[in-house]
Amino acid sequence: MNLKGKFLAASIVVALVALPTVAMAADTTVAVTKEGAAVTAIQSGDAIKVTSSSPIDASGSISQSLASVWSKESLHLTDPASIVLPEGWTLEYTTDSETWSAEVPADLTTVTGVRAVGDVSSNGKNLFETKANSQVVVTQSNFQGSSGGDGFSVTFGGDRVYNVFHHDSLLRVDCHVKSTGASCYEGATSFTGYQTGRYSEAYWDATRQALWVQAYQISSAKSGMVCVDYSDKAHPKLCATAFVPLETSRGQFDMETSTRIENKVYVINQKTWNLLCFDIAAGAACANSGFALPNSGAAANNYYWGRVSSAGDGKVYWATWNKMGCYDPATNALCGTELTISNTAAQFPMFPVRNAAGVLQGMCLFSSKQCINSSGALVDVLPTALSTWMTAHAIPEWNTNDAGIWAEQNNKIYLPVGPSDSAGNDVYCFDFKTAAACDGFSGSAVGGEIYAIIPDPSIPNCMWTNGNKGQLTTFNGKTGLAGCSLDYPIVEMPYSAVAPRMACNESGRVLTWDTITFNIPDGLTASQLKVTILDSNGAPIEGWTDVSPNAKGVLDMNSLTVESTGTKPTIQVNAGIVEEALLSQLTANVKFEAEDPQLCFDLNVLPSCPDFTPTAGDLSVPDGLIQSAAISTSSAGKTVAAGEADITLTGTNTETVCAASLARMALPDLEEPDTDTTGGTTDDKELADTGADSGIAALAVLALMMLAAGSVLVTRTKR
Repeated sequence: MNLKGKFLAASIVVALVALPTVAMAADTTVAVTKEGAAVTAIQSGDAIKVTSSSPIDASGSISQSLASVWSKESLHLTDPASIVLPEGWTLEYTTDSETWSAEVPADLTTVTGVRAVGDVSSNGKNLFETKANSQVVVTQSNFQGSSGGDGFSVTFGGDRVYNVFHHDSLLRVDCHVKSTGASCYEGATSFTGYQTGRYSEAYWDATRQALWVQAYQISSAKSGMVCVDYSDKAHPKLCATAFVPLETSRGQFDMETSTRIENKVYVINQKTWNLLCFDIAAGAACANSGFALPNSGAAANNYYWGRVSSAGDGKVYWATWNKMGCYDPATNALCGTELTISNTAAQFPMFPVRNAAGVLQGMCLFSSKQCINSSGALVDVLPTALSTWMTAHAIPEWNTNDAGIWAEQNNKIYLPVGPSDSAGNDVYCFDFKTAAACDGFSGSAVGGEIYAIIPDPSIPNCMWTNGNKGQLTTFNGKTGLAGCSLDYPIVEMPYSAVAPRMACNESGRVLTWDTITFNIPDGLTASQLKVTILDSNGAPIEGWTDVSPNAKGVLDMNSLTVESTGTKPTIQVNAGIVEEALLSQLTANVKFEAEDPQLCFDLNVLPSCPDFTPTAGDLSVPDGLIQSAAISTSSAGKTVAAGEADITLTGTNTETVCAASLARMALPDLEEPDTDTTGGTTDDKELADTGADSGIAALAVLALMMLAAGSVLVTRTKR
C-alpha cells in the first residue's frame, strides 16, 4: 500500500457497532553515541550518531513510519550517506517537520529531520514474513576480464564473481554478475598504494560484505590483507580499516598461495618462511600467525615457491623450497617431522588423494609425487592411473611459478596442466570412486593458460577457470565441455528477498529462523521440491542440501542456526526434470525473527545562532534536542501503534548562545487505557502464537467494556 501522506493521520474513530480498533503505544527509543559511547552532553565540533528504534508489535500487513527531527540551532546533517534505514524502505527529508520529500534538499543546513517509510508483513513483535520470488540460475560460459591485465583465481560473493589481477603495480579488482557476465562497474576498480604478487587470491567476507585481498602495502613495506567494501554495490571502496599487516616484507612477491579453513586464511611469506594467518571474522591477524616453517636453500632466488593447501581435515599442508609437511592450527605445531622434497621448485600446492568413499588418504605433490598423511608421514597412496598421467604431463614452464590451484567436487580431482609450454588450456579429471580418469570427461581447451580451477559453490558440476589470458571461463564438471549447462533447472531466492535487514547493524538482520512456506504453482507438487540452503558465502550448508518440505509445502527451519547460515543466505530449489518457466513461478513465504526497525544517521554539532560568531576554540553550542516518532498502520488504514521518544543533549556555555527549539512531529491520538486485568500494561503484551495481537485485542475488549459502562477513554493531546 502507498505509505506517503497517511502517517500524520487523524485520531482513531471508535465504532460503537463493532469491536473498535484501538492503538497501542509503541516502545520507541532514541539513542545518541559518540565514537561508540553513549553521550548526554555536546560541544561544538562533536560528531554524533543517532539511532531511532521502534518495534512492530501488530500482526498482518503493516505500514511503518520511523522518523527523527532535531534542533537546527545545534545539530546539522552534513552527509546523507551516513543514513541507514531498513532495506527496501523509502528515505524522506523534512525542513519543517510537517512536509516530507524523497529529494535531498540542495542546502543540507535546512534539513531538520529524516524519515524511513516501508511496508512489512508482521507476525508479532520482531517476527517478520517476506515473500521471495524465484530467479533462474544461469551462468555464462566465459567473459573477458576488463581493463586488461590477467587474474589468478576467482572469488564468489553472492551473485557476483571477483577477479584480482596478479603481479600488478596497484590493486585492481574486477567484478562480474555470474548470471549474465556483465561487468559490475563498467571496468575494474583500482586502488593505489598496494601491489599484488603472483598469487592475488581473495576471500569473501559475507558479514562485512567485503573482499579481503592478499597484497603488499607500499608505504609500510608489509604484506597483509586489503579490505574492499562492497556493502554499497554501486560504489566499492576501501574499508574503514583498509589494510591489516601480517608481516614485514621484502616486496610485492613475498606472499605465496593461500588457503581458507573456515574463517582463517593461511599463506606463506617466502622472505621469512613464516606461515601467516588471517582471521576473517575478526578482521585481524590470528593469535598464532607467524609460525616458522622449515626451509633451506634458494636464498638468492627470486621465486621461492612457498605453497599451502587444505583438504577439509583442518590441517595446513605446506611446501617451501625444499621441504614439505603438515601444520596443525589446533596445536600450533607441525603434525610430524618435516620432509625433504626430492624435486624442488616446480610443484603445485599439494592436492588430496581419497578412497572410493571420499576419505582422505594423503596430500601429494605433483612433480615429486611425494605424499604425506595427516600425521605428516610419507605414504604411498597415489593411484597408478593418476601417477601415470602425471608422469606424461610435466608442469609447463610458464606454469611453474604461477599456477596449480586444483579443484575438488563429487570425489573427483581437477588438475590444470597444459600439454605444452605455450598451451595450458586443458583440465584433467580423476575419479577416486573408480580410481580412473573421469568417464566421459573431455576437458580440452576449456581455459586460457589456466592458473586456477574453482568449483561454483551454488551450481552443481560447474567449474570456473582463470588464467594468463585474463579470461574467466566455465566448464561442466561431468563432461568437461565449455559452459555450465544444468541437468535440470534451478531457481534461487536471494538473501535480500529472504531476510531484508530491519536494524542498522547487519548482525540484527536475522536472530532466529522459523519456517519457509512454498507457494507451489499448478503442475508441481511439494514432494518434487528439493531445497538447498546456501550460507552467506554461497556454500551449501551441511544437512540442508536437497531437503524436502512437508505435504503442505512447509519447511521447518527452527533447527537452522544463524551461525551456520550467516545473515545473508540464499534458498535454492530444484524439482528435477521440469519446465524452467514452471519452476520460475515458485515463490516462498519466509518467517524469521529480527531486531526492531531502526533509522540511524550522523549529525555534526555546530552553533547556528543569530548574532553569534564563535571565536577560535569556542565550544559554545545550544542544547541539542531530538524527537523520534513511529507510527504503524494496518492495511485498512487504521493506526495500530504509535510512539515517540525525546532526548536533550546538554550544550556547552549555553548562556552565550541562543536557545534551541524543535519543530515537533504530530502523532495520531493514541488510546492509553489503564493497566489490564493481569496488572501488566498493554505495552508489555506480545503476540500469541496464533499471530493475533493480544495487546490490541485486550485494549479492544477493555474499550468495549468501558463504552458499555458509559466510560470515556483518556486520549493524549496532539503536540
